[in-house]
Parts: sequence; structure tokens; C-alpha cells
Amino acid sequence: FDMDENKAFEFSLWGNNLMDRIERYPGVTLSAINGGALGGGLELALSTDIRISTKNAKIGLPEVTLGIFPGWGGIKRITRILGNGIGKYLLITGKYITGEEGYNLGLINFLDEDPENYAMTIAQNLKNHSSEAIETIKLLLLQDIYSEQLEAAYFGKIVTSPIAKEYLQKFKKK
Repeated sequence: FDMDENKAFEFSLWGNNLMDRIERYPGVTLSAINGGALGGGLELALSTDIRISTKNAKIGLPEVTLGIFPGWGGIKRITRILGNGIGKYLLITGKYITGEEGYNLGLINFLDEDPENYAMTIAQNLKNHSSEAIETIKLLLLQDIYSEQLEAAYFGKIVTSPIAKEYLQKFKKK
């Protein structure tokens, strides 16, 4: 790691911006963890909406054991997903956990021995869902403070859209 303070600053900003763009992507993002997700790899997975892993995958943010800390938004994301207690513990110890332990903690959404195939199955199932509704759900979940007013405003916009009317019409026919 041969960089000065300014380059390190720029590198961290670059990584944070990239992970933020993935997190804010309007469609559904999935990560398949097969083998391991350590450091930046886990920071990338934390930026996705759905994480699928094998039971024995090695997962962690070991940066503290290298004298540094996660610099691409992993701190805010792991504590948002797991809560401050468990997230902080994993951050300050640099402890590796298995995919199964991650699933039990709520870090991993699904366990499967073929996470790539599982992710593709989810993607196929989602392709007929309203992209407008998914985008709005994601936008609302990224708010620092959840607002019923904002939810109601988006709901009014979405429920009266031609796409929603088409979906609701299909639902009525079932």
C-alpha cells in the first residue's frame, strides 16, 4: 500500500462513491458469495439489496487486523444491517464469520450451495415486478428518517400510474 494521505483520501472517496452508486441503483442488486467476501469484497456485498452465500463462505472486515479500517462505507452499512452492537464487534475484532453465521445474524439473506444460480432465480422472479415500485421502495428505505408523508406522496404517484393500474387489473382477474 504505497500511497500518500491525499491518494488514500481519494481512494476512499472513490470506493464510497462506487458503493453508494450500487446501493442507490434503482433496480435490485444481488451478490452471490461463494468462497469468501473479505474487506472490500464484503463492502461490495453490503451495498447490494440481497446477499446469498454458501454455508462455509468466509465473510469479514479484517481491516483492523491490518492497522486500518473499512474505507468504502462498510462501517455504516454493516451497522445499519446488523445493528450497532454486532456490527461494531465485527469491525473492531476483524473476526471472520461463516456464511451460515452471517445468515443467523441477518447479514446474509439466503444460504445455498450454488449462490449464483439462486441469485439468477431471484432475478428471474423479479423481472415481472414493477421497476417503478422497486425503485420507490429502495428510495424510501435509504432515507435517514422515514417519513410517512414522503411514503404517502410516492404511494399516490405510484398507485395512479399506468403500470400500477395494469398490475392491479391483472390481480383482479385472478
